[in-house]
Amino acid sequence: MRSRPPIHLRSAAFDPAVSSQPGAPSERPPAAPPLAAAPQPPFVTTWQPPEAPPDAAGHSQHDAPAGRTALIGMAMAWRWLAVPVTIAAATALTMAAHDLADKPGPWMSLRDDLHWAGYTLVVLNIAAVLVGALLQTPSAVILRGRVGAGWTSVAALVTHHVLVAVVAIPLAAVSPEPDPSYGRYDPAANYPLFLGFALTGLTVLAITGVVFLRFPADGTAPDSAGRRSAQRKPETEPLLVLFLAVGAISWFGALMFSINLIWRAVS
Repeated sequence: MRSRPPIHLRSAAFDPAVSSQPGAPSERPPAAPPLAAAPQPPFVTTWQPPEAPPDAAGHSQHDAPAGRTALIGMAMAWRWLAVPVTIAAATALTMAAHDLADKPGPWMSLRDDLHWAGYTLVVLNIAAVLVGALLQTPSAVILRGRVGAGWTSVAALVTHHVLVAVVAIPLAAVSPEPDPSYGRYDPAANYPLFLGFALTGLTVLAITGVVFLRFPADGTAPDSAGRRSAQRKPETEPLLVLFLAVGAISWFGALMFSINLIWRAVS
């Protein structure tokens, strides 16, 4: 009886002779599917400070040449340098007004009505408003500020100071003469403190050039052409709000000292 030869089973997946034939399965495992791309972080925009609106030719501050950039830097430096210059000039004008009041005439009558301290404070603040606005105007023009609206505010401030001087005349009539025996509690100090509170706070807005600043109307950044969205209307004018806030604080203190002055005069 003859024995059968052994049967050798070959797998086509691992037999080089078979796998090399066309249509035969490959011996390499299938490739893994590609990994999904990692999600990219969302595009985050950063707020940029508002820029000045374009001029009449449509040029924005990004299109400014190097010469204008240097001019803008000089204008911003002059805004702060003009403050001590304004104070010095207003002081000189006040001293000149006292020289005029030493001679008989309307200036002497005005100083007699306002007293020496009141005359000094009224003239000093009115001179500071006018000189400060005059010195701040070139910077406002270069920085494209609100020149017309700023001078309208200056006219309103001068009118306010003149009205304060009119109100101060009857207060000066009931204000007592300074008495050194009272020390720092001298009731005569109520009158100059009333004028200091009523005038100085609003004067600072003029000598620092705040009246010429251009505030963003809606708080949004401009587009590439420098234009702002016209869909949102400003509910309040920021400069008017600033004026009202400073005026309210100033007049709160002024009213306190005026009431104290009148109460001591009638008691």
